[in-house]
Amino acid sequence: MRHVPTSLYIDTEVFKRQGLRFDTKAFTALTDTFAKGGLRLLVPTTMERELLRHFSREAEKAANAVTNAHKAYPVSNLALVELPSQEELKTKCIEEINRQWSLFKEHFVVENLPIAGNLEDVVDWYFEIRPPFSEKKPKEFPDAFILSALDQHHKQHHANIAVVGFDGDFRQACASRRFILYFPDLEKYIEAFRPEMSGNERLPGDVDLTKPITTEDLTELKALLARGNQVTPIEIERVMRLLESRGSNYDYFFQNADAAVWLVPLSERGYFLNPPNAEQTTEGPYIVPWWPPLEYLIRIFDAAPAEVMDIISALPNTGNFRVLEGILKIVLKADSADALLRFSLLINAFIENCRWGHELIISLLKKPFIFDVHLSDVTPALLLKIVEFRRDPREQEKQSRRK
Repeated sequence: MRHVPTSLYIDTEVFKRQGLRFDTKAFTALTDTFAKGGLRLLVPTTMERELLRHFSREAEKAANAVTNAHKAYPVSNLALVELPSQEELKTKCIEEINRQWSLFKEHFVVENLPIAGNLEDVVDWYFEIRPPFSEKKPKEFPDAFILSALDQHHKQHHANIAVVGFDGDFRQACASRRFILYFPDLEKYIEAFRPEMSGNERLPGDVDLTKPITTEDLTELKALLARGNQVTPIEIERVMRLLESRGSNYDYFFQNADAAVWLVPLSERGYFLNPPNAEQTTEGPYIVPWWPPLEYLIRIFDAAPAEVMDIISALPNTGNFRVLEGILKIVLKADSADALLRFSLLINAFIENCRWGHELIISLLKKPFIFDVHLSDVTPALLLKIVEFRRDPREQEKQSRRK
């Protein structure tokens, strides 16, 4: 799997082997390596209820140990403050473990999963003795419920999942699922992320726009874009690297991204600075390229109008009428005299270089704000540009053919 999943499921056995503590070396390494909110922690209901049961047992064991130690000689002869009852002590221990569990979860974007996904699948696995069921372990229903919940999560979000655990049958069940990457411990999961976090996995060189998108890149982009604005910082950085490394990723992203959360990281990396110019070929005709980032700006304008307007204002002058057409679409979405005043020179340039998109000009003329008092200089110049007589740029060529 090319991309280490940012959605993480930690099996109950991992917590048990850490003594149900969250300040151990393994868990501290996890929270120290990944910034708060960087990873998604998948918490199936079945797993959490099983974990809470272990909390209760551990609390009872600790309460018994303290009570018995308090009764043991010579402690029993000491003038100590009286302990709370064993049941009260157990309750306080449970509260403390639950508090630590809640603090641990706060470090992640927690996604609570249902008790099970598809129960029919679980029944089929049981009767067909398919992992996590086996001849030796025919009653692995908790694991089967968890696995079906992970299946459902993948189907809903197209997300790959990292699983950390020790159970052999559960591992075998994960091996048959291409969307699951299994790790025997948290250290291996952290280690798998090292190249990405250090930037060493970044491919060198310029973006090759002819490079085809890989299946794994496409799967990852689809999953992350489907999250909308609910992406984590690690996921944002991953998408930025995908845009740098493979040209088709660039096209796919700007054709499909529809969340404003990408605006700042894209701006910081200069994706909105240099729209392409029209280029004349050696044969004479012009090539007028489209600019994918502008398509994204048009799509998210309603969510971040001020930011998009500022980006457009900073663009250099261009004779590329496809870029100018996109700017006019943004002005129409802004639906204000201020937008027309702000970009009047670019709109005039579009009219002057227009090859198509005449319906956009008609839509502009239908806007009531075009007769706003603040546009007393802009509107007449705009109308004049629309109706002015233009000489045929190929007039001399045509005349020479007539001779």
